[in-house]
Amino acid sequence: VLNRRLMERQREGALAIDLDACDTYEHGIAAAGEVRCPTLLLCGERDQMTPRRAVKPLHEALVNAAGDGARMIIIPRVGHAIMAEAPGAVGDSIRSFLGGG
Repeated sequence: VLNRRLMERQREGALAIDLDACDTYEHGIAAAGEVRCPTLLLCGERDQMTPRRAVKPLHEALVNAAGDGARMIIIPRVGHAIMAEAPGAVGDSIRSFLGGG
C-alpha cells in the first residue's frame, strides 16, 4: 500500500522508464566483480521485484571480488521498498555493518 501511494505521485510514465532501465542494464555482475571495498546488500524478505534468488549472483560476484567484506542482510517481513517499510531495520543493519552496533 505504501509503495503504491508513492508510485501514484510519480509523473506518468516514470515507472515504465525505471523498469525498462532495470530490465536492459547488463553490466551489474561485471561491475560487482570490480568492487574491492566492503559492501552491504539489503534485501526484503518479501521482495517480488528482486527476490533473493535474483540477488544471489550479484552477492556471489561481490564476495568473489571483496571476500569477507561483502555481506547480505535479509530484512524480514518487508518487500521492495525496504527503506520506507522498515527504516529502523535498515538503519540498524547499516550501523551493524559499519561496526557501530
